[in-house]
Amino acid sequence: MLDPDYIDKAGDMVAAAYTQIEAEMLDYLVAQMLLDEKLTSRGYTSLAMLAQTHDGALREILRRNSGGIAAAVMASVEDALKRSDEDDVRRLGGGRTAYPHQVAATVDGIARILERDNLDMIDGAKRAFLEASTRAITSVNISATTPDKAIHEAVRQLEREGISIISYRNAATGRQTVKNKVDVAVRRHVRTQIAQDGARMTLERMNELDVALVEVSSHPGARPEHAEWQGRCYSLKGDVTIGGVRYRDFYSATGYGTVEGLLGANCRHSFAPYIHGTRHAYAHDPKHASGVRGDEVYRLTQKQRYIERRIREAKRELRGAQAEYDADRSAEKLAEVMKAKQAIKSRQEAMRKLLEEANAKAKPGTSVLHRNQHREWAGDMPKTTGPARTKHGTERMRERGITEKAAASAITSPLKRFEAVADDNGRRAQKLVGKDATVIVNPDTGEIVTAYKTKARIARKYEREAKEAENAG
Repeated sequence: MLDPDYIDKAGDMVAAAYTQIEAEMLDYLVAQMLLDEKLTSRGYTSLAMLAQTHDGALREILRRNSGGIAAAVMASVEDALKRSDEDDVRRLGGGRTAYPHQVAATVDGIARILERDNLDMIDGAKRAFLEASTRAITSVNISATTPDKAIHEAVRQLEREGISIISYRNAATGRQTVKNKVDVAVRRHVRTQIAQDGARMTLERMNELDVALVEVSSHPGARPEHAEWQGRCYSLKGDVTIGGVRYRDFYSATGYGTVEGLLGANCRHSFAPYIHGTRHAYAHDPKHASGVRGDEVYRLTQKQRYIERRIREAKRELRGAQAEYDADRSAEKLAEVMKAKQAIKSRQEAMRKLLEEANAKAKPGTSVLHRNQHREWAGDMPKTTGPARTKHGTERMRERGITEKAAASAITSPLKRFEAVADDNGRRAQKLVGKDATVIVNPDTGEIVTAYKTKARIARKYEREAKEAENAG
């Protein structure tokens, strides 16, 4: 038997491989957006035809990463089935291991599921490209924004929302009923296959040895309908009474084999052989080791999942911002890169704060939450750019004690942004007044030409003006 915490993490390694694929697909689609000078002037039919031309490149990204997927699947399956099988052997007091014979079948089963996910992922990528591009075209057509800004918003939308795949369809109508992010769908598919195959292996062993009792695992915060049957022992041969102890029928009590029941959709429970009279490994209504109430653990865990999603979104947005800056090395695009980097830092800080506050509620030596880097990963991150400086700009910042942080703040969150001007030689410059520093940048390259400290009265003046403008709006 696999314990609930292990099942919860069982698909993380494969999901991470797909997160990398998603990042590469988004990079490709963003590049196509930025290269297409006619994107916002296309008709919708032309755009739909354009989206279909990306099919080959998206398939190549999957092919290029197929080795990583296969390795992640094999490692996940071998570890899980070995762990499950060894637990069964221990509970039964010995016997031969069976997992080596099951590994290949489980790997093959997951491969077939992932083949379907791969096709859905390509469709999802093209759909995401089409939706973001359509919004850009519509915005320009109704004169809501300029073509440049529309493309910028399309890139950010594409990176922020990522790629979704249709997980369930109505069999009668063919219409989608559930749409999930790629990593969520893959994690669930792998986790479910591993848990179900481990359980089938357990049943085969029990049939061979004529063992008819099972113990079902339990965990705090189980959904109410599962909390009814978790942590109890059951009979595989209908209701029976042994030594005065009644064992209910396993199948009718737990709903094993149904979507809503044991080992169904999003279920972390499993079961193992049980010998009458031996100690139970699980409690029916388990308390969290930290001493924190189950419903509070669930609330904190859901909050952690939300912040993890927000961190992944911010990382994808940074990729898009960097791609835009690589295509147009302007001060405005550099500011977007720096804002995106700051968003990641802010959300990571929110995660640290959540873990600190949650674990402060736990009993000494225990914890409520653990940080999971797999769930915060959004693919290999691009090498990002900070505010570049001319030699003169570097010297002035050093002489005047202007920190990198103060200069970056002036670029990303200026109290006052002046229009760019040109001198008699055609050299352009733009002044950005920050709270602690004022920088003069080349608006075409984003380089800092010079910088000096912002006087307190100037900062107060522009802060006041900004507040008045906000209130007026």
